[in-house]
Parts: sequence; structure tokens; C-alpha cells
Amino acid sequence: MQASFRLPAIAAGVTAAALSLGAINVQAAWPDRPITIVVPTAPGGGNDAFARVIAQKMGDSLKQSVVVVNKAGAQAQRGDFPNALATTQALTNRFPDWSIGYNLQASLLDALDREEQALAAYGKAVAAKPASALILTNMGNLQRRLGRLSDARSSYEAALRLQPGYPLAESELNSMPK
Repeated sequence: MQASFRLPAIAAGVTAAALSLGAINVQAAWPDRPITIVVPTAPGGGNDAFARVIAQKMGDSLKQSVVVVNKAGAQAQRGDFPNALATTQALTNRFPDWSIGYNLQASLLDALDREEQALAAYGKAVAAKPASALILTNMGNLQRRLGRLSDARSSYEAALRLQPGYPLAESELNSMPK
């Protein structure tokens, strides 16, 4: 039986970068081997394209080889989430000003039903660089699920200020009750 959970699909595509590293020692040179991003969908879709952009930027930033692998169904491996969460903690410790680590951490915490911790991680992601309409939209989606409609509306509006016309934030905002 497959588990059902709310891990945002785009973040899931990048989450496997954390999974591929396993437990790391933050004292060592990081990363000390090629990073693999597992995209939980077939090649050629939006998640694949997003992961390839992230892989290029990660590789340039870390001066490390980053490989994208497509494996449909990879996001169903919920048992790997605690290990991935530990790895995102190492990532955020090593790169505290990098928003992607906090976004991954927030997505995993949300998938593990630790919503308040996920909101705190999204808050750190929003404060870190680079700013991202996707992160603000993910945060708004969690706030909305928790019934915090005013906060969700604020997050969607902030995403649209950051990236006018951003379709995910725009559709979520338009679907909210007035």
C-alpha cells in the first residue's frame, strides 16, 4: 500500500538530492561526491525541467557534479524522509543563507505532519536567498490547509509581488474566498 501525503511535487523532485547524500559530516568538505537529484516523475515534464535548472545552479554554486535521474514513484518512499530531513539540516547548517535547503526541510516536515515546524522552516526559506515565489506559494498552501486564510493570502500576494503573474500563486489566490 502506498502512503499518501502532501509533499509538494516540485520540492519532491529536488528532495532526493538530500537523500543521495546520506548522513554527512558537516566538518568534512561538502559535498564530497557527485549529487544525484531523483525526480519522481517521467522525463520531460515540469518537475524534470525544474530539477535540471536547480542541478545546473547547484553544480555551479558548489563546484560539484549534479546529476538528475527520473524515477516515477520515488516520492512514495516516505521511510526515507527522516534521513532526508537530517541531511537538509546539515545542508542548512552548512549554507544558512540558501533558501533551497529550508524549502526542502519545510516540505519534508510537512510530509511528516509536522506543520508548525514546516511553517518555521518556510519562514527561514523566505528570509534566505534567493527569494522565491515558489517557496512563498508552498508556504501559503500549508497555511491554507491549516485554516490560516489571512496568512495564506499574504503569502500568495508576496509571491505575486516578487514575481508578478506567477501562475501557481495567482491561481491559489483567485480560488480563495473573498
